[in-house]
Amino acid sequence: MTRRLIAAVLALCLLSLPVFAQTRAAPEPYGPDEFPSWARSLRRGEIIAVGLFPFVYFFSTFAFESGRFFAGGMDPRYAPGPFRSADGEPLSRNQKHGIILVSISLSMVLALVDHLIEGRK
Repeated sequence: MTRRLIAAVLALCLLSLPVFAQTRAAPEPYGPDEFPSWARSLRRGEIIAVGLFPFVYFFSTFAFESGRFFAGGMDPRYAPGPFRSADGEPLSRNQKHGIILVSISLSMVLALVDHLIEGRK
């Protein structure tokens, strides 16, 4: 008996939910005057810097490892990432931090260059 009563109450609750639901209005796109120009420029710079970081990191790592390979007399232990053997010499912690710092800096510089180019338009 109690199971039927609980089932009936739950069914009534579930069936009455659409009655209380609100209709949603379509979202309205942002207007050109909704944000100040400095906020739009800052957002654009952030998007560019964050978007460039993976590519800059890849190329920075490859360039550093290639330089280390050629400076090490083309020793196979120092071959760049994709060409490194299993017993290759890994990067030290300081080298990894340096590559990350260079990648972040270069991404920010490229975002600043984009800002300067956009400012001239």
